[in-house]
Amino acid sequence: MRKNKGLFRTLIKNYIFFIISIVVVLIIISIYTQLSLGKKMSEGEFPKILATDIDISDINNNKIEELLSMDGWCEILDSEYNVIQVYGEKKDKEYKYNPRKLLEQLSTKVNINQKYFITMRGVNEDKVEKFLLVKIPFKNINPKITFKNPPYEVGKMFYETTMKAAVVFLVLFILNIMIFAFWSMKKIKKPLDNITNGIKKMTDGDYGTRLEFEGEKEFIMIKDTFNFMAESIENSTREKAEEEENKMMMISAISHDIKTPLTSINGFSRALSEGIVKEEKKQKYYEAILKKSNIVDQLINDMMDFAKLNNLNYKLDMRENEFGELIREIITDYYEEMEAKDFEVEINIPEEEIVMKFDRKLLYRALSNIVVNMVKYNQESAKILFEVKYVQEKIILEISDNGKGILEEDREKIFDPFVRGDNTRKSDGGSGLGLSICKSIINRHNGTIEIRDGLENRGLKYHIELDKRGTVH
Repeated sequence: MRKNKGLFRTLIKNYIFFIISIVVVLIIISIYTQLSLGKKMSEGEFPKILATDIDISDINNNKIEELLSMDGWCEILDSEYNVIQVYGEKKDKEYKYNPRKLLEQLSTKVNINQKYFITMRGVNEDKVEKFLLVKIPFKNINPKITFKNPPYEVGKMFYETTMKAAVVFLVLFILNIMIFAFWSMKKIKKPLDNITNGIKKMTDGDYGTRLEFEGEKEFIMIKDTFNFMAESIENSTREKAEEEENKMMMISAISHDIKTPLTSINGFSRALSEGIVKEEKKQKYYEAILKKSNIVDQLINDMMDFAKLNNLNYKLDMRENEFGELIREIITDYYEEMEAKDFEVEINIPEEEIVMKFDRKLLYRALSNIVVNMVKYNQESAKILFEVKYVQEKIILEISDNGKGILEEDREKIFDPFVRGDNTRKSDGGSGLGLSICKSIINRHNGTIEIRDGLENRGLKYHIELDKRGTVH
């Protein structure tokens, strides 16, 4: 399984990449500028301080100062090419020049074979012909240009090259920002879009929405939290819908179960009140009315108990009791009914005491409901096994038979209100709430109950697990 990186780590990585790319761009621009200027200078195209740039009438001229800073100097020559005046420190010993030789020494481009870079121009002073000669040592004209200490002002060509470099840098810088932004957006925006769309779907009522994407650890945590929340809401919504459906079914079932005996009571009572019942049959009518009244009374009591047990504010009477003794008591109380149908009863309960906290009255009712169902729905000569096991902190009770059992798809519904073993409503005198009440009582004891295959791989087995510590839900 791939370990997801944190968002902080991803942003730091992206930022480092951004900085490195900027540094690389700066290095490339720097190399380009130095190579470009160096090439121009080595080809003699680099701007120099020429004689035409010098104005000897202005001794504070910047060009003269820069010339002197490069150990260069100016010479004034008369018409015979004799040196008559020097500005700066003269480094050679030539005070008279040969015109032909001087012409050959004049520089139009950098020539590393010469000692000095020499330029000259004419000067007309008081109608006397003179010449201005400028000399710069070639060693001070370094073709390796550096930004830290440039040898002299490079003028227009330097700025043109710098501007080109700046434009290239700006283009690459913007391109780098766009790449960085796109990369970061891909890493961050995609998960955010997924989350936003998921929230919108949830808002529109699509509680089956789940987020599926890969991303940084923080986004994965949000995704997992969202999916958990969506699943919880979906389950809650489904349970609420099922609860509403069950309420409607319960109302319908109650109406049916109450209406049937009440109709009989109403008919018998009317017949008696109108005097149309013969004297010898009146007793049977009274007994029928009493029987139907008991059915209605049982149904109402079961409904009240069912509602009470599903109310978490209802407190159980939790006391220490011996669990094995409770089971033996239930078997004893219903032994006659089981014997009447010739049941083969097998009991497997440990001899040592199993002391735990439980509401004796409620647990008796829950387990007796199971026994009543087995007696009612099993044919004669059936076999019933009561078995108690103690596994770690769990008490396991299994009540099994070898009867006809129920369909696999009905096992989950058998504990729903008004559902009977054959999944049909029939008038057998029961309220249809017995096993629902049974499950509610066991759940309130923080236990579980489920249906499994019974004896001889048929019939039913009620598998019940209870917490020995006697915790309450």
